[in-house]
Amino acid sequence: AETAKELNIPVLFYIDPKVWASRPGRIAKIRQLVTHMALILPFEEKLFTKAGVAATYVGNPLVEQINIPASRSEARNLLALPAVATEFRSTDKNQRFIGLLPGSRQAELKFNLPVLLATAKEVVAQRPEDHCRFLLPLAPQLDEAELNAMLENSSELDLIVVRDNSHQVMKACDVLMVASGTATLEAAVVGTPMLSLYVMHWLNYQIMKKLVISDYVTLVNIQAGDAVIKEFIQHQATPQALSAEVGELLDNSNYRKKMISDLRRIRSELEAPMGISAENYKAGVPAFERATDRTSDQTSDRVAALAHSMLPHSRTV
Repeated sequence: AETAKELNIPVLFYIDPKVWASRPGRIAKIRQLVTHMALILPFEEKLFTKAGVAATYVGNPLVEQINIPASRSEARNLLALPAVATEFRSTDKNQRFIGLLPGSRQAELKFNLPVLLATAKEVVAQRPEDHCRFLLPLAPQLDEAELNAMLENSSELDLIVVRDNSHQVMKACDVLMVASGTATLEAAVVGTPMLSLYVMHWLNYQIMKKLVISDYVTLVNIQAGDAVIKEFIQHQATPQALSAEVGELLDNSNYRKKMISDLRRIRSELEAPMGISAENYKAGVPAFERATDRTSDQTSDRVAALAHSMLPHSRTV
């Protein structure tokens, strides 16, 4: 960016470095070097504009990437879940599907999964009238052998590991327990009620506390500017606290409906179109496809059109 600035070449910065979460002083350098910010979270546009940086929300690729069935029952059918094992079988119990999403990194699995498993056992103990089935989507980069070792002491749970299908798992479940990160935003797009948790090494937590400046940790709450979902961070993430929130999400219909409505609003905000002139759109998209040798998606199309608008001969958006 510095070299481009010296050569008087416009700089389009795609996806900001999360200055709203930590180290906000970086925005001064962005203002100095960047011509225009192309953003994938709606709330960021106001933040950068207020700081004197030209910025445009270009849409979030998650909205396009998440392709799920319309109903929970259809999602469950498509997952082809195994029949309930004999030891769990009961004709007089309601089935409840609860998603366990510990994160996509090995360290997240190490710290978050034990809390999720302990919570699952607590939920089962508290709900003798229900048959709880727990779905655990496993990211492809995670070590399945390590996961199996962590599950050895949880044989009393009706737990199903699902490979590479997290979005359908999110749709199939009644409630989700999700590690804070992009997955909470994915779950918001899917629309399933959830809670968020995050546990890390104690030293990392001490560092994070000093760096993070936002009022909320999860992207869902940051986008909403409000506590749409409950956040349980580090020492707050106890099986008792998490299982109590799972109970609220399953049993409190008004609470559940309000969260579903809030998640729909967040999805609507993520879907909000960007006003780009038809001329820039028409010229920018083919240029993007030629440069990258790929067929673009709608978010990439908007970035390409925005870049084209910055050329000397183009009109502004």
